[in-house]
Amino acid sequence: MKKNNSIFEIYYQNSDFIDRFETEKEGAVDVIIPVIHANELWQANLQSIYREVPVNRLLVSDGGCIDGSIEIVAKLPRVIIFDHRNYVSLGYCLRMLIEKVETEWFIYLHSDVYLPKDWYNTMKNHKRDYDWFGCPQRITALIEYPNVDKLYGEVRPYAGSQMGRKEAFVKGIKCIDDDYV
Repeated sequence: MKKNNSIFEIYYQNSDFIDRFETEKEGAVDVIIPVIHANELWQANLQSIYREVPVNRLLVSDGGCIDGSIEIVAKLPRVIIFDHRNYVSLGYCLRMLIEKVETEWFIYLHSDVYLPKDWYNTMKNHKRDYDWFGCPQRITALIEYPNVDKLYGEVRPYAGSQMGRKEAFVKGIKCIDDDYV
């Protein structure tokens, strides 16, 4: 029986860069990520995004990074970095990123999200059912555990990795001010 790798082994292993867009241009999506500072797994997270998602363009909001995050992401293909250092709120940064999306569907990720194998294949199957949806988180904190509501037994997408249709945001997005979320 083959032993499963621990999530930490996966995070820190050296792996080849795979750009899914190279083999799957049709249906490619824009990906938006707001960043102030990333963690030491930023490179692994980015590699998981390009491996799992046919990234049309990676739209990054630089909220004032001083940790090298922008230099790391700038080396990847089809990256556009926006200077959002003068914005006050995450909500406004997201508005600005969503307004730059050019694909019908886009993906919103946090910088600390690592996408597991088949994430995009699973998510895209729900496009016919919803205009905006997420998936259950798996939080890694020295142990890996599913994020399940113990009281109600439900698995719900809190944040982290979500997918949506741009058209669902067009009507209301202009009312998002740069003051609070």
